[in-house]
Amino acid sequence: MAANSMMIFVFDSKQHRYALNAREVVFHQFLFDGFSPIPDEEDGDANEGRYGNVHITMVNGGPVIEFFYEPDEPEDESDGDIGQLNAFFDVLELESESTERYQLTDEDEEDAFIRIGSIAMVRVALDALEPVEEHEE
Repeated sequence: MAANSMMIFVFDSKQHRYALNAREVVFHQFLFDGFSPIPDEEDGDANEGRYGNVHITMVNGGPVIEFFYEPDEPEDESDGDIGQLNAFFDVLELESESTERYQLTDEDEEDAFIRIGSIAMVRVALDALEPVEEHEE
């Protein structure tokens, strides 16, 4: 691995997909039985002011950047379009250069540019990775 490249591990839980920067992991433990999910309603005060289905934690104890991403409508799968969040996780897994930047567009069509080397962890709700089927009325 080149000195400037990133080693990021991507995995899924029951509700989220995670990407962890190996340089930022100081402890890990493999559990046979995972923790029970904690519903958001139980601790409304702790979650007040929080939104979004995409959370990006910056390195060195930096802030958590949150935004809401609306899944892409399904397209013809023959064109190979996997959606921007799935493509983002693919980029993270490919030992990207730490100086490389990635662009994400949120539900308001606002662009965010993220330096790959500044990411400690990414957490995305699995629902945001799935295409949304439009229902005809």
